[in-house]
Amino acid sequence: MRKFMLFLLPLFIAACAASGEQRDKFDEMAVYDRHAGATQSWVRYTSIRNWYAVGIHSVVFEMDRNRHYLVELIGPCDLDLDSAIAMRLVNTRRNVLSEFDRVVVGGQQCQIQSIRRLDLEAVQAELEDKDRSLPDGQGSLETETDQSSGGT
Repeated sequence: MRKFMLFLLPLFIAACAASGEQRDKFDEMAVYDRHAGATQSWVRYTSIRNWYAVGIHSVVFEMDRNRHYLVELIGPCDLDLDSAIAMRLVNTRRNVLSEFDRVVVGGQQCQIQSIRRLDLEAVQAELEDKDRSLPDGQGSLETETDQSSGGT
């Protein structure tokens, strides 16, 4: 019995550590949710300067220095956003990000569920109060227009 307990102890410690990490991600996602505006069905852009993952199914897109959007994806897609270094955005319309578009990472794709304007300065201030910081951009972003969808 004692050997069995010694075997279970590391598993229990690892589970506690993992749940703490999930709690941190959940708390961080709540900060972004608090500072995101109303859902928009589409957003026009000329280029996407940067992106980074927030939580499990969300991405922040930086359109320019003053426009950031929190984009939530329809789950249960597992895109492994935290470790992704490249992302492809498949648009139904050129230079328009919409709820019908898809995000592709490593061959897997997910549809965009919602797009909300983000007050990034407020997010940054709240995260700094909690001794956290905004993540750096993660990598490259390629966009393409889906010709098969009948988009214009």
